[in-house]
Amino acid sequence: VQLGNWLVEGYLNDPRIDELLRQLVEQTQETVCVWGEIGSFARVLRVRQSPLAISLTVREGESAPLANSAVGNALLARHDDAA
Repeated sequence: VQLGNWLVEGYLNDPRIDELLRQLVEQTQETVCVWGEIGSFARVLRVRQSPLAISLTVREGESAPLANSAVGNALLARHDDAA
């Protein structure tokens, strides 16, 4: 499944998102990601890497199954059980 350009152009290119990610990395020194639910997968939509030498490395576009990952479980938790 490809991520539609409308999402990137309409929301994820907002400079406020980049600034928020930058601030979170600065405060936590950790890698910060924005994930989205795309079909049955969680996909990295935006990422700012940690400045630390040893850190989690994540690339935009990487994905993980919703049912078998921590981030997938977090995204699924927002769903109504009846859905």
